[in-house]
Amino acid sequence: KASLTPPSCIIGCFKSSYGTSICLLLITFSGCNSTAIIIILVSAVGFLGFYQGGSFISHVDLGKNFTGTLAGIYFSVINITGILSPSVTGNIINGK
Repeated sequence: KASLTPPSCIIGCFKSSYGTSICLLLITFSGCNSTAIIIILVSAVGFLGFYQGGSFISHVDLGKNFTGTLAGIYFSVINITGILSPSVTGNIINGK
């Protein structure tokens, strides 16, 4: 059975998330040093550009005739999860 995603794409996505993962792990070791945490978070967002540079263009490759529709669905799902995640996190933390 053929895979929908080629192994080179999976490996590339995995490698591109190294920098962000390392930065997020460094936050746990920085304690209460707010300056270090801000620098690490800015670096993490910078490294995130390596990953998202390819994922934001993938809807163009999936359907050339329906790029606008696919982009609308894609970004709608991203925005909905961004809106809902703080309340879901609050419910998890508060034990509801």
